[in-house]
Amino acid sequence: VATGMPISLRVERITVDELLDDVLLEYEVNNKNLERAKLSVSKLKAYFGGMRASQITTTHVNAYITKRRGMTTRRGGPPADASVNRELEVLKRAFRLAKQSTPPKVHQVPYIPLLREDNTRTGFVEHADFLALKASAPDYLKPIITMAFCVGARRAEILSLRWPQVDLNRRLIRLNPGETKNRDGRTLYMGQELYDELGALRAARDWQRPHCNIVFTRNGEPIKRFDKAWHSTCKRVGLEGLLFHDLRRSAIRNMIRAGVPQATAMRISGHRTAEVFRRYDIVSEADLEQAAHAVDAYHASVGTISGTIEDAEAILKEAQATK
Repeated sequence: VATGMPISLRVERITVDELLDDVLLEYEVNNKNLERAKLSVSKLKAYFGGMRASQITTTHVNAYITKRRGMTTRRGGPPADASVNRELEVLKRAFRLAKQSTPPKVHQVPYIPLLREDNTRTGFVEHADFLALKASAPDYLKPIITMAFCVGARRAEILSLRWPQVDLNRRLIRLNPGETKNRDGRTLYMGQELYDELGALRAARDWQRPHCNIVFTRNGEPIKRFDKAWHSTCKRVGLEGLLFHDLRRSAIRNMIRAGVPQATAMRISGHRTAEVFRRYDIVSEADLEQAAHAVDAYHASVGTISGTIEDAEAILKEAQATK
């Protein structure tokens, strides 16, 4: 009464399930990654299902974290801390939406701690690895690999690409606002390799399926996933464990190595903050070797200069003694 908050017994009866359903509705309305949110919600409901939202405390959240860390995934180990964090973020979003709704569905938002993640990106491929991947990949996967490696586009951005977004005459690709991860539009210019790949795809599409607007297809159908084909390709070329996202990291790294200004590279890659972008600027063993050679060359030049100075000093001393 003192704060002007509406008083309702219904707040005490609202369950976590209802809050989580509201999150899914928000994801659907705003065209967010609904499938990923559904996975998180299913795991949260398995633990918090039936519990009243007003009873949830930080102790309950920590108990959930402990239980999730004790589970075994399909890969045989515990879930990654990053995966648990994505679930906790959905739970946190659920409480925030409930607090902001009219009337409010909760009186307070519990403190939901997140696990510490190792955000350092370490995976990348050299150009020789990229060529090996392309040579071994199925035909439908080759242009997808090329686009990821050449312009650093994300998987979802590639698979959702449509022909009206591709301008072969001007050699550019337009990613529409609202369809990228950060919701901003981007323009990507094609190098020769990507231009040749998309040109061949366009010619095949015009001949076989002129009414198909999707750029990357498999047997004429949109591609939703290609995990098995990717892992098989990596295994054949000796790059087992490589992530498809490593192609994006490699593209960003190559931009920096080629001398592209950071601001320009960030516009191409779609990064908003320099902090996140720097995680992708990966140093390879070749970079370290080049640095060692550069230091050797510097030491050699300093040694030559020092020798020249010592010779000059000796000549000067001899001249002074003679005088």
